[in-house]
Amino acid sequence: MADHVLQRAASRVKAGADSGSQQSLNDLVADVRLDLLVRARRYGLLLDEPNLTLLPAGGGLTVKLNWSHPARNRGDALLVIPMSIERSRCAPCPTRRRLSTDF
Repeated sequence: MADHVLQRAASRVKAGADSGSQQSLNDLVADVRLDLLVRARRYGLLLDEPNLTLLPAGGGLTVKLNWSHPARNRGDALLVIPMSIERSRCAPCPTRRRLSTDF
């Protein structure tokens, strides 16, 4: 889920850079945060904002997710397993036009 959201964000950044209408980092972070929270809810993950961290990293974003997964028996939670994931994605470089002096 996080990989897919970051891949989509990188594609939007590349498309914006190629067209000259690049989105601000704050807007990108807000969009990625909302997308992750919506997708987590769809997949049944109990993820809230304090457990979601987005950090700018080397021209891209790093996403850190923390959540708990209950192991159940007949509806009773026997054990709550803490889980986490961290993913990073660098934004692609904008397409550079080849100059006549380039070899």
